[in-house]
Amino acid sequence: MGLNMSDNRNLQDQKRRLLAEKFELRRKLYKAFAKDTDLPNDVREKFRGKLADLPRNSSFTRVMNRCVFTGRARSVYQMFRVSRIVFRDLASGGLLHGVKKSSCMFNRSKPENLVAFIEQILVAFSYIDFLLSLGSTVKGRS
Repeated sequence: MGLNMSDNRNLQDQKRRLLAEKFELRRKLYKAFAKDTDLPNDVREKFRGKLADLPRNSSFTRVMNRCVFTGRARSVYQMFRVSRIVFRDLASGGLLHGVKKSSCMFNRSKPENLVAFIEQILVAFSYIDFLLSLGSTVKGRS
């Protein structure tokens, strides 16, 4: 069986992670020497050259969080390591434990929620009326 595109992307990303881990200490050391203003310029330049000679994929900025199912690099939830699209499919299918679809407070199947919703609206309107009456009395209007 050949590798599909998502497996290939995930393998490339895994290689980048391993390379970044391997060169992490060297890269930090070269950067520290290159930024140290107390050192002479020729020494700093030497370490800048060594930093440039390191493999490009050894930088942690090139590592991407990818979806383990699709290989998608954008909008990946780190906790689940899946993209938002796959997350929605898995959550709606009930395959993610502890994840429940959120719903609005107003639910037509439960009339007690409707009553609570209407009560909150009435409280909000009465509060707005109260604030408006305070504003009119403060400005000298009645």
